[in-house]
Amino acid sequence: MIRYMSIFLACFIMNTFATGTDGWMLHSNWGFNHAFDSVLSVHTTDKDIVHQATWDGKSFIDSPYYTIRIDHWSGDKVSGWEWVHYKMYLDNNPSDIQSFSISDGYNMLFYNIGHRSKTNWIRKVGAGIIMAHPDVTLLNRERFWNKGGLSGAYLAGVAVQTSLETWVHQTDRHVFSIEGKLSAGYARIPISKNTAEFVDVPHIAFHFTLGMGSKPLKNTSASSLAWYMAPPLIHHYAIYKFKDL
Repeated sequence: MIRYMSIFLACFIMNTFATGTDGWMLHSNWGFNHAFDSVLSVHTTDKDIVHQATWDGKSFIDSPYYTIRIDHWSGDKVSGWEWVHYKMYLDNNPSDIQSFSISDGYNMLFYNIGHRSKTNWIRKVGAGIIMAHPDVTLLNRERFWNKGGLSGAYLAGVAVQTSLETWVHQTDRHVFSIEGKLSAGYARIPISKNTAEFVDVPHIAFHFTLGMGSKPLKNTSASSLAWYMAPPLIHHYAIYKFKDL
């Protein structure tokens, strides 16, 4: 992981203010996130808990942090969809909570719009929904995990983000990028099969990513499609190999 980050930083120094072409780009990002403290509100049939929560993102542990984007470029304007696999582990459990995490994802699906400046900085804003996958064990309760929703994930809330990105290097087919972003959201997530029991989880977080993207296709030949799809997918799955280094 350190070696990979060094390559991106070296590319940043050699930035030639590259620009892209019009069309659809497929982009894969690795990175990490830091969630700021927030107020966690737990509602159960026994009692309510209001807790000043400290969070750990564990970006490179278990299922790692990542984002995947599909961007449409037209001149210096960009729009598109982004999936952010973001995790929150409660770092200071109160006495009534044995464990609490949204570890298979406080996932966010954004629609982004933005533009590229003359100095190659890409600024975006986005808004979207939160799909949350809780993993909760209340005191003297059965663990609540993968109990419903869509494979254990629930449509839980809304989120917004703003980001600043630069392309640090490019080839004929691909670009390499560094990005920083801030996100904020509010989610209401079930903690048992009883719909009256839930937790309210707001978040504000900083994200930093290193990524690569495929430039828009010039034709639909088999070799062009392979060069378009394979490198971002390899980049995405490589984090599962390097996450423990």
